[in-house]
Amino acid sequence: MADIFETVIGMAEPALKVVGGFVGGVQQSVQKVINNAVAEALKASGAGAAAAAPEAPPAPAPAAAGRVRPLRAPGR
Repeated sequence: MADIFETVIGMAEPALKVVGGFVGGVQQSVQKVINNAVAEALKASGAGAAAAAPEAPPAPAPAAAGRVRPLRAPGR
């Protein structure tokens, strides 16, 4: 009985690899279409350059005491 399962699994494995490759190709194609649509929408709205570059995080506030203690792991 175990030989039958091994044979079936051995026969199904190449087919599953082909299906997996097909699914991966479709996923890449759909992602490319979505990326292009978003880029075109940003261009049309005039926010292309502003949206392409992420905003810089705000500068941290200066420490009141002038020295910041390092964080320590819990339990130490």
